[in-house]
Amino acid sequence: MVEFRFILGGTEEELQQLIDLYCDAGWWKPGCRNTIHVQKMIQGSHCFLIAILDHQIIGTGRAISDGGSDAYIQDLTVKQSLRHHDIGTRIVKKIIEHLLQQGIEWIGLIAEKNTQVFYEKIGFYIIDQAVPMIFRAESL
Repeated sequence: MVEFRFILGGTEEELQQLIDLYCDAGWWKPGCRNTIHVQKMIQGSHCFLIAILDHQIIGTGRAISDGGSDAYIQDLTVKQSLRHHDIGTRIVKKIIEHLLQQGIEWIGLIAEKNTQVFYEKIGFYIIDQAVPMIFRAESL
């Protein structure tokens, strides 16, 4: 049975498991981040949810927000070997429920390529005439 829990910090073991999960997702290369980096991510997030199975973190998602008007979900991932078992959907729905309970109703995200259908099934849609953008430091 998968347990879902919001965390405000983490033990060294949990932080290392999160690093391993991000590496498993292909977002980070092994050795490129440390537990201090992950701890800052957790503490800087509005909420940070982990999915646990047999004492191992198998999924995560988080939201960043000002706590009043809107929020953005990011970093949703589930261990590759456990995908397609509804864990990711449950993570997103739990984060949405948490945000709605706090009165935050504008919830957005930037979907990775080929994940649009997953998010549409949960209730997200493309914002017409909006373009996701990112800052490049070398442009200064």
